[in-house]
Amino acid sequence: MKKGPIVSVVVPTCFREAMLIDCVDSLVTQDYPDFEIIVVDQADERTLEGVLRARYPNDRRVRYLYSHRAGAAKARNLALAEARGSIAAFIDDDAIAAPGWVNAMVSALTCEAEPALVAGRIFPIWPKQRPDRSEE
Repeated sequence: MKKGPIVSVVVPTCFREAMLIDCVDSLVTQDYPDFEIIVVDQADERTLEGVLRARYPNDRRVRYLYSHRAGAAKARNLALAEARGSIAAFIDDDAIAAPGWVNAMVSALTCEAEPALVAGRIFPIWPKQRPDRSEE
């Protein structure tokens, strides 16, 4: 089996620890053989690093970075500067990666057409009842 490219999955976060953990849980179970998860924390308390180390103590794929400047774009740029992969995949801290998500990204980006960007459907997970936006 041919080895694929290394993938860097970037997850910016700020004050949403519980959602982030659900997101990272969905990532560590991916079946792609060679990827890293770069969590960029933007909360001043910086407690997330300890939480990640405690939850994933032996998983070297989970990396922690801190950014004192808030903003998803800033966090993504910081992660890209530190990324080991030749493919970057962005996911928000409130998202859950479907099984096979990383594999699907690699398949789409390594096909003959050589696309530069791949996006997929997003299915919201509402913490309570779905909001009624019919009058917006």
